[in-house]
Amino acid sequence: MESIGLFDSADTESERHMRHAADKINSNKTILPRMRLSAHIVRIQPNDNFHIAKKVCGQIDVGTLAIVGPYVPSKLPVVQSTSTTLNVPHLSTAPATMKQRVRGDYSLYLYPPDSALSKAYSDIIISRGWKSFTIIYDDPRCKLIFNILRTPVFLQPKDSKPLL
Repeated sequence: MESIGLFDSADTESERHMRHAADKINSNKTILPRMRLSAHIVRIQPNDNFHIAKKVCGQIDVGTLAIVGPYVPSKLPVVQSTSTTLNVPHLSTAPATMKQRVRGDYSLYLYPPDSALSKAYSDIIISRGWKSFTIIYDDPRCKLIFNILRTPVFLQPKDSKPLL
């Protein structure tokens, strides 16, 4: 059974993870006893939707049974559309909007929605009883995730300023 991994030209870490996952599954004979999983890596260019669709279709033609990736959220629509049209499962590792999540009939999203991440962070902070904390981030999307931390639960009672 072959799966395709769509990675941009610089994403060697994710490629390593995909190959490692395939090796781990293949080494455990109870998971897929009569099959061998093969990870096929396809490099994509960031601004080339036509060639992304063409590469996915080409891999499906030679027997690929599932698509993993790409991580680039702007490339999700072309991969979703192709997987839905060809009835091929698509495992998305990219952060996706709710609108993107609704579109892909054959897509499974492994990256949790922002609301779930916010709730998880909130639950950790409350359960640990933290009175203050520092958030360091380098992705503008993280600001959306941490917006829940600006709710009244996290406001200091004395001066009503968020702890952020």
